[in-house]
Amino acid sequence: MSINIRPIKESEYPLLEDFLYNAIFLPPGTEPPPREIIFEPEIYIYIKEFGVENDCGVVAEQDGKIIGAAWTRIIPAYGHIDNDTPELAISVLSEYRNQGIGTMLMERLFTLLRERGYKRTSLSVQQDNPAVRFYKRLGYKITDEKLDHAGHEDYIMVKELEQGMSVSYRRATQADMGIMTDLLFLLYNGEGQAPGLSREELHMENEQLFADKNQVFFLAFDGDKPVGISHGSLRREYVNGANDGLKGYLEAIYVLPEYRKNGIAAELVKTIEHWAMRNGCREMASDCLLDNTDSYNFHRKIGYEETERNIFFLKTLEPQKYEIRQADDVILNKIEPILNETWGAPYLAINGKLWDSRTMPGFAAVCDNEILGYLLYEFHDGVCEIMVLESVVQNIGIASALIEKTKQTAKESGVNKIIVQTSNDNTHAFRFYQRRGFTIREIRFGAMDAARKLKPSIPLIGEDGIPLRDEIEFEIEVQRSENV
Repeated sequence: MSINIRPIKESEYPLLEDFLYNAIFLPPGTEPPPREIIFEPEIYIYIKEFGVENDCGVVAEQDGKIIGAAWTRIIPAYGHIDNDTPELAISVLSEYRNQGIGTMLMERLFTLLRERGYKRTSLSVQQDNPAVRFYKRLGYKITDEKLDHAGHEDYIMVKELEQGMSVSYRRATQADMGIMTDLLFLLYNGEGQAPGLSREELHMENEQLFADKNQVFFLAFDGDKPVGISHGSLRREYVNGANDGLKGYLEAIYVLPEYRKNGIAAELVKTIEHWAMRNGCREMASDCLLDNTDSYNFHRKIGYEETERNIFFLKTLEPQKYEIRQADDVILNKIEPILNETWGAPYLAINGKLWDSRTMPGFAAVCDNEILGYLLYEFHDGVCEIMVLESVVQNIGIASALIEKTKQTAKESGVNKIIVQTSNDNTHAFRFYQRRGFTIREIRFGAMDAARKLKPSIPLIGEDGIPLRDEIEFEIEVQRSENV
């Protein structure tokens, strides 16, 4: 479903009461306060008589429903720094979070503020609110600390809005389909290439490619302006000069002419290469037309070698050397966006309970400060439970190394049994754990239905089109595994 980000209408101002309440930060395990709390003067000031001079707001709309809002006011509130800097508030309905909507709202609001001549914007956020990392990614910096009226320790954060090239990169979402089509249309119908599909035909083709899990698109933005795109795929068929097996393929790369020679294209290619490595590829291939000397020179510059005169390219993706480290705060901050992309949120619904992954101990496989894989665990009821295990880069022994480290930790802590849960569709996990000595301890039929009540974002259909219904628990005795 497409999402429309647009300025807020006067008739929608009353909705800000709901979004203001929805924006209240609740640490895990905290009961929601009564809705009347928003009418406390220190809170209600954020929306009281909204629409006066200097007020600015945008909303996210899907199928006629307003699902998110971001707005600014110059008011003497928590994040006020001066009378020339509007303070920001943002709220997205819980069931629509972790889909990039907050980022789109912020980028649109920043554009409106720049158009009105504002130099910066501020906000206030509780120090233990995970949104701090979200704001930092959007360019906010901590400038002060203070207590709010309830005694919470808050950060005051400020973002400079002065124009200048500040390029960010992210994976495309369904909401970006129009942006993807516009950029690829410029590539395929210009730049000296032969005439391609019409825009409508290209849009339909992109819809089909986007639905294929073996295809991926990444976008580059200067602020909120899309300036480049890369398209990659996973191929199993023969590719000139490559070894047999799975390999990544660079299908397309495009950067607006005025943004070239700034390294944007090279970074877009890296995003495809990293995605291919996370999916188990050790080679990356590409091609260009014989007379496209610009593309030819670009490929050679970023490490690709010509394999045949057709012309095709190949780049070896060397296995990365890594070390297993304890997951400290720095590592956990790097794990969180990876976990959110895989699981949709930092909360895990396991065995009838909702767990917050951000508070869990664990380990990570790290190479040059990059997370190649991670394992988070909990000690409870006399066992060590693996809560989540993910190899960002596959087929180089990361998952096995993380499990061995966890075994050692459990043994040192006097715990002799490790358990792990998986869903009935995860046949890869069945093979993986049993090959490493785990045995099936329990099958909880219908457990996924109960998990959806805790986490509604859990899909109905899992891997390979298998309905998600049951939880399977595996176990291994540490002492016994040591003697195998």
